[in-house]
This record gives sequence, structure tokens and C-alpha cells, in this order.
Amino acid sequence: MSETSKDKTIQTLAISYERRVKILRQLATFVREDKGFTLELIAALRSPGSGMTVFEVIKECFVAKQNEWCTLVDLLALTGISRSTVGQVLYKSHTSQFETRPKQGFKKTKEWRLATFTVAS
Repeated sequence: MSETSKDKTIQTLAISYERRVKILRQLATFVREDKGFTLELIAALRSPGSGMTVFEVIKECFVAKQNEWCTLVDLLALTGISRSTVGQVLYKSHTSQFETRPKQGFKKTKEWRLATFTVAS
């Protein structure tokens, strides 16, 4: 590879990096200013071909809500994922990733949140 070709490649990568930084800064601003935007972004990322697992989508919903307690019905509304699929994650495949408690005033309803949660600064 010639020096000119290397320089051009480095310049192209630098431009790409600067563009990504600008977009990430804009996203950070949107997330801070509009909590609804975060949930819309999660929905877009979980669309077919996004590469996110169901657990990752559920986790991102809890992160967006500052790890507030949620019922299964809340999670269904937030994620748009089927009851059986969300239930599989909560009750079978990732049980150690969540805390659960009975919902106050209800006999059978449970609430969930991430077992480990760190507030991003």
C-alpha cells in the first residue's frame, strides 16, 4: 500500500469517526431531554435485523426507566414482544439477572427490575 493510499484511508476513517461522534452526541442529548425518545430508539433497535436479543431489549427498557419496578404487562407494552417470549426471559433463561417482588395490593401480580443496575453519568 502506498503512502498516498494510506493517507487517504486514514483521512476517510477520521471523517467517519468524526461523523459518528457527532451523531452519538446528538443521541445523548435526545436521551437526556426526552425519555420517550429512548423507548422509541429501543423499539427501532429491536426491529428485525437489529442483532439485539430479547434479554438485551428488556434490559434496555429497564435502563431507560432508571430500573423502576415493572410488571410483565408493563414490559409487554414497552417492548412490543410477546408475553410468552418475555416470560421465557424472566422466568427461565435469565432469572438471575432480575429481582422480583409481589406487587402491592395484588395477590398474583409480580414486579421486576434488573438485579444489577448502575446509573450512567
